[in-house]
Amino acid sequence: MNERLTRRQLLKDASLLASTGVLMNACNQSTLTHATTEPTVVTAYSWLGPDNVQQNVVAFNALFDGFHQAHPDISIKWTLLSAEDYDMMLRVRVAAGTAADLLMLHPGTEMYRYINAGTLTDLSKETWTKYVEPGAQRVASYHQKIYGLPVGQSALGVIYNQKIFQELHLVVPSNWSEFLQTCRMLKAKGFTPLALGMNGAETAEYIPYAMAPSALYQHDLDFDERMRHEQATFSSSVWKDMLQDYLALYHQGFFTADPLHTTSDQAIQYIAEEKAAMIIEGNWSILSIQQANPGIQLGMFPLPYVTGDTLPWVSSAVSAVLGISAQTKVPEQAKTFLRYWSQPEVMKSFVETTLTYSSFSNVDVVMTSPVGDMIPYLKFGSYPFLNQQWPDGVQATMLRDIQELFSGTISIDQMLSDMDMVFQQHRTQVE
Repeated sequence: MNERLTRRQLLKDASLLASTGVLMNACNQSTLTHATTEPTVVTAYSWLGPDNVQQNVVAFNALFDGFHQAHPDISIKWTLLSAEDYDMMLRVRVAAGTAADLLMLHPGTEMYRYINAGTLTDLSKETWTKYVEPGAQRVASYHQKIYGLPVGQSALGVIYNQKIFQELHLVVPSNWSEFLQTCRMLKAKGFTPLALGMNGAETAEYIPYAMAPSALYQHDLDFDERMRHEQATFSSSVWKDMLQDYLALYHQGFFTADPLHTTSDQAIQYIAEEKAAMIIEGNWSILSIQQANPGIQLGMFPLPYVTGDTLPWVSSAVSAVLGISAQTKVPEQAKTFLRYWSQPEVMKSFVETTLTYSSFSNVDVVMTSPVGDMIPYLKFGSYPFLNQQWPDGVQATMLRDIQELFSGTISIDQMLSDMDMVFQQHRTQVE
């Protein structure tokens, strides 16, 4: 089924959502206005902003204050909306013609419905676009046109306990054979090699997500594009090897006992309590581990799903993309804000404060371990989180089937067949 949305479809969504009470009221949003004397007001909708996370408060307030000092004639009215219902709310407001001037969007294929509906402005002629890293370009673009400013970047990798590694005289493994040997040595010394919580969380996908950039996309960057044109399948790719190796980690006892009934929060706790030596997670989890155990010594490295001396690629994700509504009456002022944010010194300050990574080649970020450990690998090569390039339904199918794969009720071949079927059913969304 073709999921491209026309304005008529958006209006239909608006009517349906309004009738079911999805429209959010003021108690579920907060609006922050940094105003000067009689400025031109530029409005923004976002689920990111100066919320209850301290580093976000500092970063966004510094961004707003710096912008208004540089451009006192423009006022940014930044409205925080509920993250859970953001996409539905945005569809309603776009359809009603009440969208803000600036729209924060989920990167990748989730943007396409808005682009196809004529909601976003093509920003390809903006100077800052030539500095966007290739991986970020893939998820901020559609048909070779960039529609938004990539805001921060996250990375999946192996977060590990440096103290345990030092006590056991272990070094960071550089390939898959060395990684398996590290797991064996940790298990032999009484440590759980890898914490994993698969119950009620998306963390079950992190290991194949971390494997795929090195195993697949480093050698076949156009794999997703070939999938869209029915020239490739999951079933006939290295996905079968990846899932076999994922299951092998489980069968060799390298994971937390009973990962199917372990939550992601419990897995984080195992790391914080120093019962497990490693966890394959995003850099966003580091703060939670450190808050639970302020004295813990952590490092981070990419999952070395490679052979020999080959360097691994990193699984990374642009946090969000800030676009400009095609309906805006202040396009130049909106572009001025994006130009300001994209300046190297401004973006550097923002990503360092939020403990994320830059999506721009002209921004040199300096961060300490463990977050900073991943920067050299990100510069070498990365590929977006897989769902950012997939049509709707594929991620949900994969997560469901991973659970069944670990419980022994489904085969790898059946799982990949399921993913192929759903991808082809919805591939028109990503053409």
